[in-house]
Order: sequence, then C-alpha cells, then structure tokens
Amino acid sequence: MTTAQLLLTKDVFSNEIQYSNVYSTLTELLKRDALPIINENDTVSIDELTFGDNDMLSALVSGLVHADFLIMLTDINGLYDKNPKTDSTAQKYDRLPALTAEILQQTKHESGSKFGTGGMKSKLLAAKTALSLGVRVFVGTGEGGRQAR
Repeated sequence: MTTAQLLLTKDVFSNEIQYSNVYSTLTELLKRDALPIINENDTVSIDELTFGDNDMLSALVSGLVHADFLIMLTDINGLYDKNPKTDSTAQKYDRLPALTAEILQQTKHESGSKFGTGGMKSKLLAAKTALSLGVRVFVGTGEGGRQAR
C-alpha cells in the first residue's frame, strides 16, 4: 500500500487557497488508492494556532473531504459518565443522539492514555465539530469481540 504524509497547520482551515490545495491533494491521493497519514506540522505551528492533539485535526479533515464517518479509536470502549478506569460505578452511553452542554461539562479533561494525549473530552469536542460538518462519528476501541469493521 502506498502512503503519503501530510503535515498541516490550523491556518489551512481558515485560508481558502490552502484549504482548496489540501482538498485537491487528499482527493487525488484517495483516487490513487494511497493512504494519507495526516498530522499537525509541529515544527512550524505557532502555539496559538495549534490543534493540541490530533482529535480536532481528524474532525476538520473529515469535514474537508466530506467523509461519511469519522472513527476515533481509544483505549476506553465508548463514552462513560465517569472514568471507568477509576470508578466502578461508571455507566456507558450506548448512543448519544446529541452532544449536549451537560455531557461535555461532565466529561473532565483527561490527559489521555499511554498511547495519546487527547482524552475523552478532546474526542467529544472533535466529535461535535465533525457532526456540525455533517460527518457521523464513532468513538470506541478496536479491541475485543465487538471490533469496528
């Protein structure tokens, strides 16, 4: 499989010419069956213009390419009302018809897992952005008997 690395900065999404160039590049790569590997260009990003993690970047890119679905994988299988790693009374949400202010507020900002930096709040904020761009969202793990396929 052919891969292609794209390093983006936040200003790409507010500059019409850059936005159009990234869209053209991504659609051409996908037409050629290449797998784009997209990350923030940390070396040139100004602190005030960074994504902070790749969750929001993935949401904005999914909107840019008019994706049908955004899949965000995490070490926690879905969204809980509390952290299931530290609270055994945590209840899992099977489906959220909407991301309400109450749900966003009860989700504390966590530093993420040993594999990432975003945490669940970051994923929810990214999901809210993707949904506003017409992209459906799945947040969960790829492990276990009910893997995302």
